Amino acid sequence: MKITIGNNTIENLSLNGSCYVSLVQVDETIFSDDMTMIVEDDNGARKTHEHVIFLNQQHIAGAYYLSFYQKSAEELAAEEEKSDIEALWEAVDYLMTKEVE
Repeated sequence: MKITIGNNTIENLSLNGSCYVSLVQVDETIFSDDMTMIVEDDNGARKTHEHVIFLNQQHIAGAYYLSFYQKSAEELAAEEEKSDIEALWEAVDYLMTKEVE
């Protein structure tokens, strides 16, 4: 099994519960806060996961366990709503502080 994130591929993974397991430590700098991750199983089947967050990498008994979280539709909607509200407040602030000509 392998995971591709942007131009980076992590190979020779196995799945243990919801964690991906690697026998070598993974460079965590390849992960971003809101990424798209393509998981390819050993048969070549691919599944794309969007809006994924890297949680952590734990070294346990000679293996590295990688944990990820995929944002829900509700979380994405809340983020969009928050962004819209922030933009609205910026516009209000601009209009309130703009000098009248």
